Amino acid sequence: MDIGAGPGIFVSEATQRGWKASGLEPSVQSVNHAKQSYGISLQCGDFEELKNIPANSFNVVTILDVIEHVGDPAKLISNAARITKKDGLLVITTPRFDSPLARVMNRKWYCIFPAHIHYFTRKSLIQVLDKAGYEIIKNKTRSEERRVGKECR
Repeated sequence: MDIGAGPGIFVSEATQRGWKASGLEPSVQSVNHAKQSYGISLQCGDFEELKNIPANSFNVVTILDVIEHVGDPAKLISNAARITKKDGLLVITTPRFDSPLARVMNRKWYCIFPAHIHYFTRKSLIQVLDKAGYEIIKNKTRSEERRVGKECR
């Protein structure tokens, strides 16, 4: 389940790789784009719709560059925890307010704009996840992932 699926790119890619993938997206325009461009059907609705999904439904739940846009991130994470199977995974990406780049650029950091209503540090995101009952198994920044990729080549 891709929460905040946008135009459906991630759901489409997962489906092409054999996953039974679905997505929830509040934008009607994005849901229509997913259908027209990728032939996939996303559930259209806000994140309150998660309460209508049966508990323990998904092995993997993704929230990719979405949590910083929602009014109640803790509630979103809690709802994601409810629909994730006991040994399932939650994958979250979000700009990190305490990243070296954010600290250096300060107010000129490219991630500071009105659509982002919450900013997370590594510690604050871990606190929200802990409260929802998640165990952190991997915590990396994109720049760390890039370094790993370069070392593997």
